[in-house]
Amino acid sequence: MGTPSWPACALCGLPPVGAPAHVVYQLIKDLRKLDTTPALNLASFVTTWMEPEAEKLIAESLNVNYVDTDEYPSSTEIHNRCVSMLAKLWHSPSVPDDGTPGDPVGTACIGSSEAIMLGALSLKKRWQEFREKQGKGTSKPNLVMGAQVHVCWQKFCRYFDVEERYVPVEEGRYVSTPELMRPLIDENTIGIAAVFGSTYNGEFEDVEAMDALCTELNQKNGWNVSIHVDGASGAFVAPFLYPDLKWDFRLPNVTSINASGHKYGLVYPGLGWVVWRDSEHLPEPMIFYENYLGTLERSITLNFSKPATNIIAQYYQFLRLGHAGYRKIMCNLDIVRKRLINSLTNTGHFEILSKEEGVPVVAFRLKTVAGSDGREHHRLYDEFALADRLRMRGWVLPAYSMPANAEHVKLMRVTIREDFSIAMTDMLVKDIEDALAYLDTHFTFDKKQMDKVVHVALGRRLSRIDTSILQAKRELQRDPTKKDVRPC
Repeated sequence: MGTPSWPACALCGLPPVGAPAHVVYQLIKDLRKLDTTPALNLASFVTTWMEPEAEKLIAESLNVNYVDTDEYPSSTEIHNRCVSMLAKLWHSPSVPDDGTPGDPVGTACIGSSEAIMLGALSLKKRWQEFREKQGKGTSKPNLVMGAQVHVCWQKFCRYFDVEERYVPVEEGRYVSTPELMRPLIDENTIGIAAVFGSTYNGEFEDVEAMDALCTELNQKNGWNVSIHVDGASGAFVAPFLYPDLKWDFRLPNVTSINASGHKYGLVYPGLGWVVWRDSEHLPEPMIFYENYLGTLERSITLNFSKPATNIIAQYYQFLRLGHAGYRKIMCNLDIVRKRLINSLTNTGHFEILSKEEGVPVVAFRLKTVAGSDGREHHRLYDEFALADRLRMRGWVLPAYSMPANAEHVKLMRVTIREDFSIAMTDMLVKDIEDALAYLDTHFTFDKKQMDKVVHVALGRRLSRIDTSILQAKRELQRDPTKKDVRPC
């Protein structure tokens, strides 16, 4: 056997020698050709389009490390202006309404996951300080949240030794409620995680009602339970679509909020933001000072170095769109959302699981069908089969199950982004109808379903020939000592 080719070596380690730039470019470009077209990826909340001027600013700042504040002071200034704009947008008391300079507290992060880690960590630190002043132990912290939270909340609890206390979902109710949270809260509760825009169906939790619960329990028991709002999606939507909805720092027990600039902040990935109510709600132990980059700098992030590109891109969007521009875009997304809901409903095939008030997401599941006997029957295919069929047309619609206690509920989701138009909505619905027409006339049994059907019909399992058996026979021919795999 000869020496492996250069591309083969790239699979197992660094190639022994380099290659011309144009060759490497073409190799990687070819490798990416089978990727999904970003505009057709309806699973993702992440921004997939920005104006050329924004992309130019991004390209011009690719080599700028944000933390080098002495070398790149403009990046720090832009960052602080963004934090101030967000604090004002979310009604932080640290930014006065009279236009005088304020003292907002927040930072850019690498996505909402890091922002949530910081916000939740501040809940834990404040709880520890509160308990220590009372002379009480701090060894058993817990966090109360709905079971539909993003996985980064589970990561926080595991990484920082906090007990997870979940409000389970159930069919028809896919978020937590204050009354269901009440029995989970005690003196060791560091706080409540309010999900303001569920990944599953875009639904907002009732933060105002959670705030009232915190006030009641704190006054009754002498506790200090507060709220971090996970506004990864919703914090950039609600101020423009639902300005009268109270979910932010207008509520006294909301101490921190995170949002994803790379979602409805309309910036390419990855950018997150976390803003605290004021400086009193950011514990001092979370602030670090260092001077080994040439000047004294303050750091409150988990990640140190990070590119300035997306912070600059966020500032571009804030200046380019302003409040009126963001509101116009969010209203347009809401129009597209309603168009899609009506079109899916009119097919007669789907039940809508997203709510009227929430992020621009349409979550839906297949209805059961009425048979000739007048009874409801399940289809011979499910949402996962429909998602697979739509991929043949280039669409990526996620099919998934609800969290524990409602995992039998299968659903699909379309995330409405800025580059998803009404024309694309109509094309999507047409392709969904075509996919359903195909699935209605073709069997799409998986192994589990097939075994069940054959067991009912024949009273035994079905012998089958598939690729795993053929592969096993090839392996047997190469190595006779290997055990053969026979059809079941």
